[in-house]
Parts: sequence; C-alpha cells; structure tokens
Amino acid sequence: MLHPPENPDAYQAQQKVDRFLAHWRTLPCPPNRVAPHVRTLLDNVEPELQPSVALVDVVPPALLSVRLFGTAREASFGANITHTNALDVFETHLREPVFERVMAVVRQPVGWLTQRLSTSSRGTMMRFLSLTLPLTVDSGAKPCVVNFGATMDVRPKDDALPRVNAVLGCQWIDVGAGIPSLSPSF
Repeated sequence: MLHPPENPDAYQAQQKVDRFLAHWRTLPCPPNRVAPHVRTLLDNVEPELQPSVALVDVVPPALLSVRLFGTAREASFGANITHTNALDVFETHLREPVFERVMAVVRQPVGWLTQRLSTSSRGTMMRFLSLTLPLTVDSGAKPCVVNFGATMDVRPKDDALPRVNAVLGCQWIDVGAGIPSLSPSF
C-alpha cells in the first residue's frame, strides 16, 4: 500500500490493486522465470478485474505499444488508446522517465506501483493507482507488461485533452528478482 487511503474510493482502488497483484502471483511461471507468460494471464482472467487491465509491448527506444486497453480504462480515460504509443498521453517531461522505469520492470523483472493524475476527455481530473508487472513472452517477441489501474477519485477540471499529468508516490515491488538500483520515482 502506498499510503493509508483517505477516502472510500481510494481504499477500494487499493483493494483492487492488491487483488490483481495476488492474482498475478498465483499464475504459473515458465521454468526459471518469475513472471507468468502473457498467454497464461490471458487464459486466466479475473472477470471483475480484467476491464481495468492494459497489455503493453515495450519497444526501445521509446515505444509503449498498447496491445489491449480494458473497457473500464477506456470509460474512465474517455479514449481507447489500443494500438497507440502509451507515452503519447503522458506530459512530454514524463515520457522518458516513465519509459525508463517500464524498461526496468521487464529487465529486472520487478513491479512498479504509482499514483497517477490524469485528465479525461470529459474534462475530469482523476487520481488512480497504477500497477505495472512484467510478463514472460516467447523468445524473440517484444517484452510485455501488464498494467492494472484503479480510480481513487475524480474531480472536475476545465481541460478536455486525455493525458497523464503527473506520476507520484512510486515504489518498486519485488516479484522475486530483487529491486533495481534505479529510483522508482523521478
């Protein structure tokens, strides 16, 4: 848990993230791997949690190609970003450090938990928990991560451009391979 939740929605968001992490940890991993295979994740979905999932291929030097963007994510964000570069919705100054940390997720492997402030296309400011976890892929395939997001609260805002405005309260989650030397925050 990042901080004790200060409202019921934040508490529910933390509970959902905890449930998703517990689910991910129960999935079988290929031999000598600490992360489940992407197919294993897709074959063993939790119906209540799946709409909040995004699958993202990690392609250096700066592409987070969204393979799947869950319906709950699309509804809260106000846009479907499947088949786009997820970095395009981040403020420009966040793109490089976000990519660097997602690369650490696949390289280490490690989990990355953050709070993100986002603006939806409807002009609302949302704060949500975002958990990024590594997935095993076939030899030669692009590295892939699963991202689970849960809304903590929503506030009106005048801006109507969907984007991620800030990434806060970052921490690494050891999934069996240790923690990278790179700070989870920036």
